[in-house]
Amino acid sequence: SEMCIRDRSLMFDGSSYLQKNDFGTSAGTVNTFSWWMKLSDLSDTRITIFGAWYSTADFDLGIGATGYGAANTLRSNWGGGANYNLYYTNNILRDTSAWYHIVVSFNSSNSSATKVKKYINGTQITATTSADPSYTSFGRNSSTSRIGARVDGPGFSVGQQFKGYLADIYFIDGAALEPTAFAERISGTWVPKAYDPAAHSPYGASGFHLDFSTR
Repeated sequence: SEMCIRDRSLMFDGSSYLQKNDFGTSAGTVNTFSWWMKLSDLSDTRITIFGAWYSTADFDLGIGATGYGAANTLRSNWGGGANYNLYYTNNILRDTSAWYHIVVSFNSSNSSATKVKKYINGTQITATTSADPSYTSFGRNSSTSRIGARVDGPGFSVGQQFKGYLADIYFIDGAALEPTAFAERISGTWVPKAYDPAAHSPYGASGFHLDFSTR
């Protein structure tokens, strides 16, 4: 329910963010991100939910803008210079009263069309790819990684901060999972459920779950 998600959420005011050493110990060739979010400001046309920097390459997973998908669409971008890859959806996220459950999985061994799979509220969304689909890592091991902001270049400056609520954040390092690992449909409503590592996959060396419960 909405109350259940809200009680497990953290508000980001557009200037705050969380920072972690890495989003994966290997090359980031297989992994899954899952989170619930509620947007509070649609005026920012490009915002970052997860951001990282590795050597000369950046990784961003968030809400797109012109050149990075249409405004308020789910997009992912990683790489550096001419060697980068961009996937974005055509589904516009513009309801500030709704909680969205987002799952993004990556498996470098899949074909270009299915390397990145994105789901919104349990439904897989068609993604458009541009640039170099041969790029083989996604959220790879990095010296600086953030939730709620972009890691902007090798100087690690902050950019594209998220404004809204995030809840029930999972990063599974080493498995590409479907949304039913993190949520289920009850009486027609898509709701969160406890993740079971034994039934799906261990968290992996750098996997984590952020539960911002107030109870």
